[in-house]
Amino acid sequence: MKSNHPRKQHKYQRILVRGGKSVNTYLWRCMHPGCRHYLTEQFIIGAICECWRCEKDFVIDKKTALKKPHCRECTRRKNIVESEPIEIPESPI
Repeated sequence: MKSNHPRKQHKYQRILVRGGKSVNTYLWRCMHPGCRHYLTEQFIIGAICECWRCEKDFVIDKKTALKKPHCRECTRRKNIVESEPIEIPESPI
């Protein structure tokens, strides 16, 4: 399918599609104006996508298949700093 946007990669957003008999599924739709491309849940892993935060291209995996997928470099992670062990005082009780 030919895309209708100037960037060569799609910018996906997860949307919930409500079905009959309480069957709900997710689709990932390209949010570039005029682009009608979408992927189903089973095909999103391994797709190349534009990051919502830095706008660089990356490959979607299980951890980055979010509502608005962003790359691992843009993920907020706790910085683990290796330093001297911390002494915890004993409880007075």
